[in-house]
Amino acid sequence: AVHERTSVLTRPDFYDGVKPIAANINQIVIVSAILPELSLNIIDRYLVACETLEVEPLIVLNKIDLLDAEARKLVDGMMDIYRKIGYRVLEVSS
Repeated sequence: AVHERTSVLTRPDFYDGVKPIAANINQIVIVSAILPELSLNIIDRYLVACETLEVEPLIVLNKIDLLDAEARKLVDGMMDIYRKIGYRVLEVSS
């Protein structure tokens, strides 16, 4: 390692127990596609990791253009929960 690790994101590893996947990070971008199904559980799990590491999260929702008006309203309501507690949410179409 070039620099001392100040923050380490890990994941479970079958052989070694825990495997580091990123170090010295100051932001995590959580990207989730709206379709086929938006997974709030995965977003929440990454937010917990961000809070644990004291790393700034950014939630990015992709394929937002594929939603009809009713589905868009539902997703906006879900994302408002995150916004109200201080998380930044970007909606993109790529």
